Amino acid sequence: MGGKKYKLQLVYYDDESKKDNIASLYTKLVEEDGVDFLLAPYSSTLTLAALPVANEKGKLILSHGGASDSIVEQGYRYIVQVLTPASRYMETAAELVADEIPGAKIALIFENKPFAQKVKEGLKDRISELGLQVVYEADYEAGTKDFSTFIQEAINRGADVLLGGGHYEDGKALVGQAHSLGWKLKFLAILVAPAQPKFKEELGNDVVNGVAFSSQWREPPTLPRKPRSYGYSGLARLQMSG
Repeated sequence: MGGKKYKLQLVYYDDESKKDNIASLYTKLVEEDGVDFLLAPYSSTLTLAALPVANEKGKLILSHGGASDSIVEQGYRYIVQVLTPASRYMETAAELVADEIPGAKIALIFENKPFAQKVKEGLKDRISELGLQVVYEADYEAGTKDFSTFIQEAINRGADVLLGGGHYEDGKALVGQAHSLGWKLKFLAILVAPAQPKFKEELGNDVVNGVAFSSQWREPPTLPRKPRSYGYSGLARLQMSG
């Protein structure tokens, strides 16, 4: 940096994905370990819990695993956001549906947590701008494993496009159960889960075929806004906005 070489040391702790652990661990990193910079934890909820500590201690914190718009809306001075804001995560999916599926009937089934809800809010705004039709909307609680009621209601409403999800386990279950219940979808885009290699391994080629997900970065910059193969059988990634 600036012609000078620096040796980096990584100091880290397991937060066990528990919000209540965040403040004490980040305080320990600063006060006891004397770190110069902070890496935020994974997920928007945990990142939001770390921000007050970084702000109070005057330490730059890099948010690489949380994308909720609220991360940069709190007025904290030391936060650097890497990811596309959650409110823009699925804009491209809505645009693709508008371009390719005339008369689409959309179901929105999202996890009731800050990240997924921000995605849904932004998506609904773009859907409205595009004049698309949402025939079913539902939120599910974190840890939900049975999606049959949501899926059957969406089928009853005539939905032929599914946009939703939240994190890995729920996204995987939603896709797997939609397939097993015979939901005939023209397009399916899910948050987070399909980007994991184990998504294909655990569900199988027949289930993941046709599932799309959002991609943060792309090459080259002029790539048109279309889904393209990600190397899994039938999975596609969507160029993100922003």
